[in-house]
Amino acid sequence: MRNSEIKQVTRHEEITHSITCNKCGNTHFPDDEGEYRYIHKIDIRFDGDYNNYRSKCWWIDLCDDCLIDMVKELKYAPDWFKGSRSEHAQAEFEKWVEDGCKPMSRFDSKEVSV
Repeated sequence: MRNSEIKQVTRHEEITHSITCNKCGNTHFPDDEGEYRYIHKIDIRFDGDYNNYRSKCWWIDLCDDCLIDMVKELKYAPDWFKGSRSEHAQAEFEKWVEDGCKPMSRFDSKEVSV
């Protein structure tokens, strides 16, 4: 048996009105649906007993342009580049960087010649 009552409860919740890219400083606002389509939250957690930043967590917001600038500096393709972990992912990544990091669909059927 439940013994309950109805109460009016006031709740506090965080509402984000804008997000500023940590790298370039440009501020982004939500679209008509309340979504931030061109900014990405990166959650970095430092695990391990011998890490200098042990038990720390960094949250970084990057816009599309700054994220691409960071990714194109990587030596190796990110996991699941173009939705694939195939042996061609590295070649596809290098070609993408060489071609100027143009937007692409991960479902493109074009093969990259290796």
